[in-house]
Amino acid sequence: MHGEPSHDTQTPPSAEHFTQVVTEVDRLVQQGCAEISALSRMALLWLETPETSNRLDVLASALRTIRNSADMLASETSGEVVAVGCSHYVKSSAVP
Repeated sequence: MHGEPSHDTQTPPSAEHFTQVVTEVDRLVQQGCAEISALSRMALLWLETPETSNRLDVLASALRTIRNSADMLASETSGEVVAVGCSHYVKSSAVP
């Protein structure tokens, strides 16, 4: 049987496209880290208030928001990395 090999061959992204993706990933990471940092600061300040023991739901909500922000950041950056053909590295380096 003559024909093309069964494995996928991808054309590597151009340097310009790669630069655009890296720039976008940097923007996403900077934005996500700033959001997580601000939420963490607010949660820490909340812990210093006298109302903390009566309103742990506020702290729990802040922690859920921090977790969601981190999850979104991971998902968005993974999507950008996959866009340049690096999905193998994303899967192999994922935290269990």
